Amino acid sequence: MKNVLSYCGIGLLLAFAPIASIGAQLSDLEGNMRQAEAWILKVQSSGVIEEFSPFDTALDRYADTAYALHKDATKQAQEYSKSGGKNGSLSPFTELEKVTSAHVTRAEGIVKGVGTIRGLVSTGKVTLSQAALRELPPAALQELRSEVDPVVLKKYNLTPLPAPKPAPKPASQSDTRSRMGTQHDGQQPSTFELVYSEVKRNVETVAGLFIPAAQAATGLGCTATCIASTGLACGACLLAGGVGLADEYGRWRECRKASQWTKVWCWTRFIAMIA
Repeated sequence: MKNVLSYCGIGLLLAFAPIASIGAQLSDLEGNMRQAEAWILKVQSSGVIEEFSPFDTALDRYADTAYALHKDATKQAQEYSKSGGKNGSLSPFTELEKVTSAHVTRAEGIVKGVGTIRGLVSTGKVTLSQAALRELPPAALQELRSEVDPVVLKKYNLTPLPAPKPAPKPASQSDTRSRMGTQHDGQQPSTFELVYSEVKRNVETVAGLFIPAAQAATGLGCTATCIASTGLACGACLLAGGVGLADEYGRWRECRKASQWTKVWCWTRFIAMIA
């Protein structure tokens, strides 16, 4: 009898283990969101950026955890689809959607907070420690030199970027076609350069507060489809959603190389794709 009870206990633990794991990971998402928000409040209240790493870490861990959760939820839903609803589950999608939907608004608030800090840094009302300066990737340092008041830059032992060169004369249509998609030296631009230029255009167009709507279903939008009809329709929706989110995750990874004001935009877009 004891052996039977032991086997039953083990069975229950195995059955509920995925649910417990999902709950812990969802709690991690909340913790990372709070860490990013706390960094914003600390900088705004102190007027000093001591270090970027707590903020960067929160964004990185949130995105990595959310992406892993989405992949696991997709596997569960695919099993649900293949078995006609007998195996697998759609609940991981439902739970993830619930959490990320609530987080989108908070992420937009973080974007606004970072935008405010960006403006204060440019005028010297918020200062950067030497440790924070050392954390800046090359693209972020370039932004700093182009945006911050020269008097403030001098305190950091930095010089402003040289004035941009005059725009070249319009090229003929044939010349434009021959250079399309390449840099001035004939080399193909890197993935980072392509993503960075696109994000910069969007950020600069609307003062850095533009959060685009999801471009495609990521799987969470497939819940209704899978409930109504398991099988091919459900599976096709999940496949398309997984590809869409994988592309967005790749974009986010490239954005990690940019400044905090640029990559937080990519981060919020990624969350919006899931929610």
